[in-house]
Amino acid sequence: MTNSSETTYPHAVSTETEINGSAAEVWEVLADFSAVDTWVPFVESSHIEGTVERGVGIERRCDIGKAGNISETVIDWQEGESLSYRVSGFGPMKGLLNKWTVVETSPSTSLVTVELRYKVKFGLLGRLLNFLVLARVLKKRVGSGAVMLLKKRVETGEVVRPRRAPVGHPQTSPANAR
Repeated sequence: MTNSSETTYPHAVSTETEINGSAAEVWEVLADFSAVDTWVPFVESSHIEGTVERGVGIERRCDIGKAGNISETVIDWQEGESLSYRVSGFGPMKGLLNKWTVVETSPSTSLVTVELRYKVKFGLLGRLLNFLVLARVLKKRVGSGAVMLLKKRVETGEVVRPRRAPVGHPQTSPANAR
């Protein structure tokens, strides 16, 4: 990410893992931006808001249960390679920027890197909370959480819940499901 994102989002955690799947197979899951709820169990539902269905500007709304709802907007999309999206703030965070990168290491394996940049609320107290707890929790969520869930989805094909829209069509709000 750029230096401006480092200034805007001064804290960061990142991880990478090798996935037994081609870059195209990994990208197929990531690019189905509206269907994160099919492979991330704590996202109870997700859908597209607005008219953009793919690429920069696509907006996703995720219901994460008791934690509430978050909105995510794609700000960079490099087809088959990477996507970055801004996440509305929640909990002790003012905002987040998430970047997923896929690099094919062989015809049947890919290296996936996830970088999460964020800023905290509550001034000095927030920075202390980040130092003592938050950075560790986020590292675990990104490392053993999201990227491992992607790995499982690509390698096994297993879904947490079925898509509400046909493949190739974005999931819209449940009230507007196709």
